[in-house]
Amino acid sequence: MSQLSKGPDLYNATNMTQKQLENAIVNELIISGNIPLNVVETTWFRNFMKVVHPKFAMPSRRKVINTINKAYDVKREALHDKLSSADAVSLTLDMWSDRRMRSYMRVTVHCLSHDMQPETWLLDMSSFTGSHTAEKIGNHCVSLVDDFHVRPKFSYIVTDNAANMLKALKSMSELFPDDRCEGDELTVEDEDKQSEESQDATRDDPVHQAADEITPEDNGEEPLSDETVEIILSNSAKNKRLRLSCGIHSLQLVIGDGFKHAKFMTPIMSMASRLANMIHTSGLFSDNFFAVFNNTIPRTNNTRWNSIYIQLEALSKLDTAKLQTFLTEQKL
Repeated sequence: MSQLSKGPDLYNATNMTQKQLENAIVNELIISGNIPLNVVETTWFRNFMKVVHPKFAMPSRRKVINTINKAYDVKREALHDKLSSADAVSLTLDMWSDRRMRSYMRVTVHCLSHDMQPETWLLDMSSFTGSHTAEKIGNHCVSLVDDFHVRPKFSYIVTDNAANMLKALKSMSELFPDDRCEGDELTVEDEDKQSEESQDATRDDPVHQAADEITPEDNGEEPLSDETVEIILSNSAKNKRLRLSCGIHSLQLVIGDGFKHAKFMTPIMSMASRLANMIHTSGLFSDNFFAVFNNTIPRTNNTRWNSIYIQLEALSKLDTAKLQTFLTEQKL
């Protein structure tokens, strides 16, 4: 009965072209293009595919889901094999929220291949509901490490300087041998202190040096010898500092501190911020601004230091006389 409903001229499930088109829809359209799964159920897409390839039999939504789950299992198993062959692995941990303030936590794993090439893989990105407590963050990381069976080779973790990230290491101390759990990074401020004080305490955190004895320079010479690599790894393994501070987040803190001391920048940044907010919150104001300048002013992001630079750069490119006239007309 199902064959009659499909029609005699449609491909069957084992046809090579049918499989290629199904995989293209799943991999290129739904996954890479971030198109909803129900696209295969929409009339417009079905009509589109009839024009593209009349003999193609549109897969059901359930089949698409099964295809994605199978591909996920294959990728996960490949990553498991990759990490099992690595001598050491490290993690990068980050949390963020979308525009609807839904929180997510992303965990990236890093290792070196046998030919000493750095490799990075997305280990997990899942929704994070409830309070962002240190214990909850730490327990989630511990479960991931155990899930991929890399506890014996877990070496370092990179996080931002937030107080809950620092304290999360206490929950993760079981991942490290006892003689390494005495590192300075595991000592954090008291829970009752303000978050800002905790961040200030980490701003002077020196960047970890992998090797004290060898400091190779990238000057176009031959790759490091096996003996040199062994010394670097040996010195790195002896270091007790388990946590590395995220360089980008530390740079953001440095830039923020610099602006606090550059008092002359305060009115300039205030005006730029007010102008950008007006452009992005008022449709009428935005239309009037674009009509005069044929451009816009981007908003800043507190976690991206270069967003301030980009905003001020856009402002500096505007005609000063036109800007003064425009602001006067808008009564700003």
